[in-house]
Amino acid sequence: MHLIFCAHPLLPSVVDPGYAEEVRAASRLGITHSLINFEALVHEGDATRAVRRGAAQSDRRLALYRGWMLRVEQYQQLYATLAERDIRLINDPEAYRHAHHFPEAYPLIAPYTPPFRLAHYGRRPLPRQDH
Repeated sequence: MHLIFCAHPLLPSVVDPGYAEEVRAASRLGITHSLINFEALVHEGDATRAVRRGAAQSDRRLALYRGWMLRVEQYQQLYATLAERDIRLINDPEAYRHAHHFPEAYPLIAPYTPPFRLAHYGRRPLPRQDH
């Protein structure tokens, strides 16, 4: 297993401070990691540039993205770009969407969580808990 973290926004060869402890723990366990440029992926829409530095190796490995939240479209771009380099993220885009969009995950956790329904605010649905 290989872990993929976000790089520091100003220091591309350094992990984002929010994930520094996880990188240290992974290193102690002998788990490899690489860094991606989150800003290139999210703000520029350039997945190729995002993975250029750290995930350019092509050694057919399974990986886990441990970074900041992405929109599903951004995750799809990251997934496809890494796949071109024979790096397969353990969660495909459908699994990512399902796990990160509460209305889709709720039916699985409904027996263990307070009741939930969507309330609409303008054109956007918002979660609302009933206590």
